[in-house]
Amino acid sequence: SGADDKTVKIWDYQTKACVQTLDGHANNVCSVVFHPRLPILISGSEDGTVRIWHTTTYRAETTLNYGMERAWSLACTRDANKLAIGYDEGTVVLKLGHEMPVASMDNHTGKL
Repeated sequence: SGADDKTVKIWDYQTKACVQTLDGHANNVCSVVFHPRLPILISGSEDGTVRIWHTTTYRAETTLNYGMERAWSLACTRDANKLAIGYDEGTVVLKLGHEMPVASMDNHTGKL
C-alpha cells in the first residue's frame, strides 16, 4: 500500500501485519502495483517519481522522473513487460528495463 507518510508498505495477507516499509519518495505515495510476472513492485508519488523495487531485497532498483508533475496511476502489461504511468501532465508508456518511453502523451497538447 502507499500512503501520505511517503512510504510503501508490504503486508502479509494472512496475518494482516506490515512486513516491510519502503522509504524513498519525497511526497505522498499515490499508486502501487505488483508486476504480474516479474519480482518487482512499482510505486508512484506526488513528488513525480516512479520507483521500481525488487520484491526479494525490497531495494529501489530504479527511480524514474519524466517531469510531468504527480504520478497518479500505474499499470503493467503481463505479456509485453510495459509500464503505463499516468501523470498530471500526461501519460508515459515504457518497456521495463529501459528508461526511454515507447510512447508518451502531453495532456495540454494531446501530442503523442
